[in-house]
Formats: sequence, structure tokens, C-alpha cells
Amino acid sequence: MQDRAISGTTDRMRYEVVLRRPKGATKLAYGALLTGMGQIRFDVLEFTDDGTASPMTDGEKEPTNVGFEK
Repeated sequence: MQDRAISGTTDRMRYEVVLRRPKGATKLAYGALLTGMGQIRFDVLEFTDDGTASPMTDGEKEPTNVGFEK
């Protein structure tokens, strides 16, 4: 979400990230980055697989090194 970073104090909002996953993937790692002092709060985290080729949140970029070969 570097292109739409959250800054300062904000009201509760919904944020969504759409990712493509390699076929056969069995694990997902996720996290949050906080720079400086403050708090991050999550009310609901939801992971879904709709089985379709959804557009990614960062435009037309394709994922790189999804197999972690390097």
C-alpha cells in the first residue's frame, strides 16, 4: 500500500489489498508496518479466494519471485 499510505490520525476505514497467489500455495504471511510512534488497530481481517483473476490493487504490475527461487 505504499502508493496509498495511511498517515496521521484517521477514523475507522476499510482498506483492501488484492493479491494473486501461486497455484498450490498453502501458506500466507502478512503484517503491518508502523513508522514512528503510534498504534495500529484491526477490527476484522478477512482472507478470501474468489477463484477469479481479480485486478491487483497496484495496477498492472505482475508479482515477482513468487516461488522464492532467489
